[in-house]
Amino acid sequence: MLGIKLTQNFRTPYLAKNPSEFWSRWHITLSNWFRDYMYISLGGNRHGRVREISALILVMAVAGLWHGAGWTFVLWGLIHGVYLAAYRFIPSDRLQALMLVGSRYKFPVYQGLGIGLFFALTVLAWIPFRAPDLATTLEMYRAAFSFAGVGEWVAQAKWIVVIGGSAR
Repeated sequence: MLGIKLTQNFRTPYLAKNPSEFWSRWHITLSNWFRDYMYISLGGNRHGRVREISALILVMAVAGLWHGAGWTFVLWGLIHGVYLAAYRFIPSDRLQALMLVGSRYKFPVYQGLGIGLFFALTVLAWIPFRAPDLATTLEMYRAAFSFAGVGEWVAQAKWIVVIGGSAR
């Protein structure tokens, strides 16, 4: 209406099938800034695999610090750095099979499974981002991956259904 054109900053990032695609869709202007001014300045992918992995992980740790000054944010960035490094360096045929993407997996069911798998990994990475401290983060991961944690989820779900409300 005023003739101002804004850059699109998010493009359905939760429909990404892998970490590289996620970061090309999530906070696009900030991701491009980190790529252009940090990753490339650190050498990018021009100086071997070790340097590339180091650059990816360092840039994502700094991206975590950009979001807040705390170890939980650094951990969040490190997790995403590890996702990016793993995606970049796991042999493509194995990764394609793991993430259900690639030329063999063009059917919509595989695409949906790939999106679901990476969405689950993304949700796990949000835990330290939202937790108040590292101790709480570790406790949340412990609860999420233990049978006791699953029991707590089921008990909470039954309680929600009984009162017809939401968990808060």
